[in-house]
Parts: sequence; C-alpha cells; structure tokens
Amino acid sequence: MLGNAHEAEDIAQEAFIRAYVNIESFDVNRKFSTWLYRIATNLTIDRIQKKKSRIII
Repeated sequence: MLGNAHEAEDIAQEAFIRAYVNIESFDVNRKFSTWLYRIATNLTIDRIQKKKSRIII
C-alpha cells in the first residue's frame, strides 16, 4: 500500500509501540492479531492521507 519497504517497516514498528502503550484497551475476548492489524491499517491510512495533503499544498 505504501510502495516503500522502509515506510512499511516504520508502520509495523509504530503499530507494535501503539499496541504496547494501549494494551489496557485490548479486549481479551478478541484476537490480538486482529487488533494489531487494525492499528497498522489505521496508521497506514493516516500516512497515505498525510502524503496526499503534502502533494496538494
């Protein structure tokens, strides 16, 4: 989605950091992998939107 391995690694690292920092919000009745995937997806979407706004300006 990002088209760049370095950016993908940054997103993955940030996702794990956010999961660690916000572990108390994790619902133990759900799958951890799904929760982590959603964090990574949201970070990716945010990064893409930031890129688009930089191009427009």
